[in-house]
Amino acid sequence: MDLGSSSALTIESVRLALDASSMRQRAIADNIANVNSVNHVRMRVVFEEKLAQALTAAQGSQDSDAVSMLANAQPELEAVPGPQTKVELDSEMVRLSENSLRYHALTRGLSRYFSLASAIVSGGRG
Repeated sequence: MDLGSSSALTIESVRLALDASSMRQRAIADNIANVNSVNHVRMRVVFEEKLAQALTAAQGSQDSDAVSMLANAQPELEAVPGPQTKVELDSEMVRLSENSLRYHALTRGLSRYFSLASAIVSGGRG
């Protein structure tokens, strides 16, 4: 895998992770808003396992096809199966905090990535 496809793979992975974080934020907000609704089923986002599998498959790729392999790693909203369908406010608040930290880490990392890329392109001349 060359540097160009590696860079594109990194950016696409972070884009997908930010999309998942945004979807997760909406799901958590909906869960919190419906905490007292009798028939509300808690929702969650499935993403990280799919991304890990797609990245593993992409690592074996030798060209820009690696980015297209991430198409299967789209975040999906699903109802929580089994007895855990009831929304618990404390648990949702923990998930909200966790998601916020993940989002900030992703944006900070992406910012640093682009700063480094900019420094490389400019030859270190700021």
